[in-house]
Amino acid sequence: MDTTLDELHKQGEALLIDGKYDQAIEIFDQVLARDGSHADAYLLRGRSYDRKSEHDKAIADFSQVIRLKPNDGLAYHFRGVSHAKKEETDKAIADYNASLKRDPNSAGCLNNRGAALIARGEAEKALADFNRAVEIDPKYVATYVNRGNVFLHRDQYDKARADFDAAIAKDDKCGPAYQARGRLRFEQEDLDGALADFTKALEVDPRVEGCLGHRGTVWAHKDEYDKALADFNELIRRYPRDAQAYYHRAKVYLRMKDNDKAVADLSTALRHDPFLADAYTVRGLLFAQLDDYARALGDLNSRVRLKPPDPNVFYTRGLLRLDRKGYDQAVADFTETLKLDPGFSKALVSRAAAYGEQKRFERALADLNLALKHDPKDGQAVYTRGKINEKKGAYRAAVNDIQKAIDLDASDKFYFNQLAWLLATCPRDDIRNGAKAVEHALKACELSEWREPSFIDTLAAAYAETGQFDMAVEQAEKALAAAGSDIKADVQAHLQLFRGGKPFRTAALQGGDTGKKGPSRAR
Repeated sequence: MDTTLDELHKQGEALLIDGKYDQAIEIFDQVLARDGSHADAYLLRGRSYDRKSEHDKAIADFSQVIRLKPNDGLAYHFRGVSHAKKEETDKAIADYNASLKRDPNSAGCLNNRGAALIARGEAEKALADFNRAVEIDPKYVATYVNRGNVFLHRDQYDKARADFDAAIAKDDKCGPAYQARGRLRFEQEDLDGALADFTKALEVDPRVEGCLGHRGTVWAHKDEYDKALADFNELIRRYPRDAQAYYHRAKVYLRMKDNDKAVADLSTALRHDPFLADAYTVRGLLFAQLDDYARALGDLNSRVRLKPPDPNVFYTRGLLRLDRKGYDQAVADFTETLKLDPGFSKALVSRAAAYGEQKRFERALADLNLALKHDPKDGQAVYTRGKINEKKGAYRAAVNDIQKAIDLDASDKFYFNQLAWLLATCPRDDIRNGAKAVEHALKACELSEWREPSFIDTLAAAYAETGQFDMAVEQAEKALAAAGSDIKADVQAHLQLFRGGKPFRTAALQGGDTGKKGPSRAR
């Protein structure tokens, strides 16, 4: 006896529930071959296609249901889900609106519209949907997770925790709820709690999206690098084209100081996703640390072209250009940083340093005074102001500023070295103080563990100022033995002076020009 359409439909529905989507589709094909207007068969075949991530076919089937049954709110809802999975947010919201017009009390549709509104950046409207969904169906677990994520994004940790706890209380097998609570605990620096939640999420749902990566990140922060790599390796095995997985594994390698593997993973991440902005930033910073200026600048240029604009990227590129003496470009980058974030005090300080190199001293001081208005205890701003005053020839003000910087942060070796250099080599007799210069230079060398040749050269100059030329020669010879090409000629010149019983002096200023200086003492 032939199987009836109703029996076939029930077989297909059972196969869909069991996750046997291909077989379900074959059954619904048979139903539709016999009755091309069977709306329920289109609906369930659409659901089967959706579960297989064949969203265009799913959307076509749901559209057929809507053509046959224009008032079927469920078909609009499911079509909205498929549009959302394709990241067609506006179309998804339009379908959810149509569905809710037909069934205003669908908690599931309200929850899904809320998620789509989040994707569109409309958090307040999303919260209204989530709140309404909870009122309609207090047992709808996904809504608590979604609403909790909104609170988490807003740093409203107590409300987020309450929602995640509520979701778990209602369904202790809800992997996304454990994962969300793990993210909350990670942000609160509760690494053990986060690790427990991510592990539980994977226990109840081994394929919960992104959880391996989250747990891997926690392992990395606990310095358990083998376990971190194991999680990211498994994630990459499952999803070999997942750019984020390679990006986060690269960050583990960075913590391990394995730069070659970090670069390799960042490069792979960018091959899979050329628009992964953070990967350009991190790789650019790594190239900068490796003194590969060309590739560092190339990556930062690539990141600058992407949206959204990031003030930190302009700032970092500005630092690179400042270091390479590209002062006009550095000023432009720091200016763009400040347009994007007017409160970015470090950009003010760095722009002042660039202005100082251009001898635009008044602009430099204006930036530094503004930075100090933001934070009067900003030691780097005070220190930089001291260096600008030194360049201007305002030596007393320079000494006062650098001493104040030391008072604000007595752990900074550069502050001590700069003050020692000024006190040892200033062209003005009333500023020099050899004994204090030796004291500050020794402190700088101690803080640097005697690994900075330029600091040892400063100590030699300080000893020369006190007339202790044997000590000056001894220290200058040590500095020369360790000096790089950037300061070797200067140190050699100083050594020759000390051997002849002469101290070193910076040239007196004329018309705002600093004249000849010794090796740069700046950061």
